[in-house]
Amino acid sequence: MNTLRTLLFGLLGIAIIAGTMLFTASLFVVFAGVAALSLIARAFLPAPKQAPAYARARKNGEMRVWNDGRGTIIDL
Repeated sequence: MNTLRTLLFGLLGIAIIAGTMLFTASLFVVFAGVAALSLIARAFLPAPKQAPAYARARKNGEMRVWNDGRGTIIDL
């Protein structure tokens, strides 16, 4: 009886480990599929056009310099 119980607990442990591995593998496949679909969709979508940045000079003649993230702007 003791050997049978040990064998059953061993098989149950192996089944739990196998189920956990199968669940982890299925999650990996789902995440890989979502990543692949998002990359494919991004490849087929057109890139948005960059809007021009308009700047106007100040009236009092003071020069301003700032960086808007796309380059340095010097306002004369």
